Amino acid sequence: MSELLVKAMTHVTKSFEGVMYGSESYLEGHLIEVYALGSRYNADEDIRCALLLHDNLEDTKDTKKDLEKLFNWNISNIVYNVTDGDGKNRKERKSIMYSRIKNSPEKLRVDSTFVKLIDRICNVKAGGKIDMYRKEHKEFKKHLYRRSDKTLKSLWNDLDELLKY
Repeated sequence: MSELLVKAMTHVTKSFEGVMYGSESYLEGHLIEVYALGSRYNADEDIRCALLLHDNLEDTKDTKKDLEKLFNWNISNIVYNVTDGDGKNRKERKSIMYSRIKNSPEKLRVDSTFVKLIDRICNVKAGGKIDMYRKEHKEFKKHLYRRSDKTLKSLWNDLDELLKY
């Protein structure tokens, strides 16, 4: 594991200490699952760090600037892109996040979509909110799916399959 990945792992371990995900720690029950699934796709080092850190802006005191100082611009922007916006309800928060991803430069858009898809797949596999994810799927896909993203096609297919009735 690279120095940057060790740093990301150390950071999320401290950030989510004592936080639970069902009967497991948040780190083991979710963050490691997201990292492991994303790593199967030969993701680069920045993306693998972002997979670990993807919930830090939403669920910890970290800011985008904090992540940029600790890691780099690319990692902080991927994490920022996949973080819900400030809205009065879930639909508004998601809409802001979708717009952020859609309006990013191409590589950042693809990397952010990859992280968001991996996170969504892991959330669906964990169960619990499957009906909510099914209801949101059409909107999620409408905003983030691009035919030209060949590397993401298998992830979209996996998510579609998981959300079938």
